[in-house]
Amino acid sequence: MERRYAQSYLETESYKGHVTLLEISKVTEPLYVTYDDKNICIAGDGYLWLQQFPSDKRHSVTTMFDARGKIVQWYIDICYMNGVGENNIP
Repeated sequence: MERRYAQSYLETESYKGHVTLLEISKVTEPLYVTYDDKNICIAGDGYLWLQQFPSDKRHSVTTMFDARGKIVQWYIDICYMNGVGENNIP
Protein backbone atom coordinates (compact mmCIF):
# COMPACT_ATOMS: atom_id res chain seq x y z
CA MET A 1 0.00 0.00 0.00
CA GLU A 2 1.19 3.50 -0.83
CA ARG A 3 0.02 6.15 1.60
CA ARG A 4 0.68 9.51 3.22
CA TYR A 5 -0.07 10.42 6.81
CA ALA A 6 -0.42 13.72 8.65
CA GLN A 7 -1.51 14.64 12.15
CA SER A 8 -2.15 17.77 14.15
CA TYR A 9 -3.31 18.83 17.58
CA LEU A 10 -6.19 21.33 17.54
CA GLU A 11 -7.56 23.46 20.31
CA THR A 12 -10.56 25.55 19.28
CA GLU A 13 -13.76 26.68 20.95
CA SER A 14 -15.60 23.53 19.85
CA TYR A 15 -12.83 20.89 19.59
CA LYS A 16 -9.71 19.96 21.51
CA GLY A 17 -7.65 16.93 20.52
CA HIS A 18 -5.67 15.19 17.81
CA VAL A 19 -6.76 14.90 14.18
CA THR A 20 -5.08 12.57 11.69
CA LEU A 21 -5.42 12.12 7.94
CA LEU A 22 -4.45 8.96 6.08
CA GLU A 23 -4.32 9.38 2.30
CA ILE A 24 -4.36 5.99 0.60
CA SER A 25 -2.70 6.42 -2.79
CA LYS A 26 -2.54 2.83 -3.98
CA VAL A 27 -3.78 -0.48 -2.54
CA THR A 28 -2.96 -4.03 -3.54
CA GLU A 29 -6.63 -4.91 -3.17
CA PRO A 30 -9.63 -2.80 -2.07
CA LEU A 31 -11.06 -3.47 1.40
CA TYR A 32 -14.79 -4.17 1.63
CA VAL A 33 -17.11 -4.56 4.61
CA THR A 34 -20.61 -5.99 4.51
CA TYR A 35 -23.56 -4.48 6.39
CA ASP A 36 -26.82 -6.36 5.98
CA ASP A 37 -26.76 -7.14 2.25
CA LYS A 38 -24.64 -4.12 1.29
CA ASN A 39 -20.97 -4.52 0.32
CA ILE A 40 -19.12 -1.21 0.96
CA CYS A 41 -15.57 -0.36 -0.09
CA ILE A 42 -13.82 1.47 2.78
CA ALA A 43 -10.23 1.48 1.46
CA GLY A 44 -9.18 1.81 -2.16
CA ASP A 45 -6.99 3.91 -4.44
CA GLY A 46 -7.45 7.60 -3.60
CA TYR A 47 -9.41 7.05 -0.37
CA LEU A 48 -8.97 9.27 2.71
CA TRP A 49 -9.46 8.40 6.37
CA LEU A 50 -9.93 11.36 8.70
CA GLN A 51 -9.65 10.45 12.39
CA GLN A 52 -10.59 12.57 15.40
CA PHE A 53 -9.30 11.79 18.89
CA PRO A 54 -10.91 14.34 21.23
CA SER A 55 -9.04 14.99 24.48
CA ASP A 56 -10.72 13.93 27.71
CA LYS A 57 -13.29 11.84 25.81
CA ARG A 58 -13.83 8.11 25.55
CA HIS A 59 -14.37 7.80 21.83
CA SER A 60 -12.73 8.46 18.48
CA VAL A 61 -14.33 8.99 15.08
CA THR A 62 -13.04 7.81 11.70
CA THR A 63 -14.64 9.25 8.57
CA MET A 64 -13.81 7.37 5.37
CA PHE A 65 -14.01 9.15 2.01
CA ASP A 66 -13.88 7.56 -1.43
CA ALA A 67 -11.68 8.87 -4.26
CA ARG A 68 -14.42 11.40 -5.23
CA GLY A 69 -14.61 12.80 -1.68
CA LYS A 70 -17.93 11.13 -0.84
CA ILE A 71 -18.30 9.81 2.72
CA VAL A 72 -18.63 6.04 2.58
CA GLN A 73 -18.58 5.30 6.31
CA TRP A 74 -18.30 6.79 9.78
CA TYR A 75 -16.77 4.52 12.38
CA ILE A 76 -16.93 5.33 16.08
CA ASP A 77 -14.67 3.58 18.56
CA ILE A 78 -15.66 3.58 22.22
CA CYS A 79 -12.44 3.43 24.24
CA TYR A 80 -11.07 3.64 27.75
CA MET A 81 -9.17 6.86 26.94
CA ASN A 82 -7.56 8.85 24.12
CA GLY A 83 -3.88 9.70 24.21
CA VAL A 84 -0.62 9.44 22.30
CA GLY A 85 1.92 6.64 22.30
CA GLU A 86 5.67 6.89 22.75
CA ASN A 87 5.94 7.56 19.01
CA ASN A 88 3.61 10.60 19.40
CA ILE A 89 0.84 8.94 17.36
CA PRO A 90 -2.70 8.96 18.79
